[in-house]
Amino acid sequence: MHEFKMVSAAVRSRKVRVCIVGVGNCASSFVQGLTFYRRAQTNEPAPGLMNVDVGGYQVGDVEISAAFDISANKVGRDVSEAIFAQPNNTFRFASVPPSGVYVCRGPTLDGIGRYLREDIVESETGEADVADVLLRSGTDVVVSYLPTGSQCATEFYAERAIEAGCGFINCIPVFVASNQDRAMELDLTDLILVWGRGSRGSVRALPRTPGAAGECFFV
Repeated sequence: MHEFKMVSAAVRSRKVRVCIVGVGNCASSFVQGLTFYRRAQTNEPAPGLMNVDVGGYQVGDVEISAAFDISANKVGRDVSEAIFAQPNNTFRFASVPPSGVYVCRGPTLDGIGRYLREDIVESETGEADVADVLLRSGTDVVVSYLPTGSQCATEFYAERAIEAGCGFINCIPVFVASNQDRAMELDLTDLILVWGRGSRGSVRALPRTPGAAGECFFV
């Protein structure tokens, strides 16, 4: 079992600390991209990167704080290794250094589809307390790369993100915040709702209350 160190507010203010849910091919591309574009400059072209600077933040300001998966090939491994573990087959375009962040065992729920069951052996490691991991790792934003159709799992991680005071970016076509009944159950009235197409589509933000700045929920 790997211990998490509490992260001070001063450190968090300088970085955007991101937790990944589902260390699959999309997560692999994201983590590799953090390395590949880390030194991208605003005055130079960066092929493949939509924006070098977003609100004053650049790729180098983003760091991985935690990660969750259910695969025996990934749980317990450094994120830099887990992103290349089977059945992942994303092209390697960056040499990712060890992060010191180890993949935690998350709950399975409906996170394994009928066809994925043939390729994934579930880890026998005990499930981590997700909200506690988010808090202790100083996570700012949870990015969900769960398999398409993982409705229950998506809602579970959204709830844990809210408990830990984190933003939540849902990168799959499973609707949570746009479902009014479910949004009321999750108490999203004080959050900024962000919607778009996947993690790289155009997004818009709607502040629900004046005091909600700094929190977001991707529909």
